Amino acid sequence: METTLASQADDLHTIVTFLLVRGLIIAAVVVGLIALLIIVFLLVRRAGRLREAKKMVRPVARAMGRRTGAVGAVSRYADRYLDDDARDARDRWR
Repeated sequence: METTLASQADDLHTIVTFLLVRGLIIAAVVVGLIALLIIVFLLVRRAGRLREAKKMVRPVARAMGRRTGAVGAVSRYADRYLDDDARDARDRWR
């Protein structure tokens, strides 16, 4: 089977197109998830239930903080943020 330069170029074009489309789909999903999280945060905050939501999220953040990688790093940061928020609330009542 003989391959020509034109068929190799077509194959390369197909591969590059596939990779670009795959990257765009992944980026769209990530942006969609971020937008969804922001909307949920704003709705919870507007309803005045932010403190209750933080109490519910704190154990999840602690459990996820034991993981490695990006998920663990974000969870550890969230756990520190929630602990700082709890500390500030205790100081306000003293």
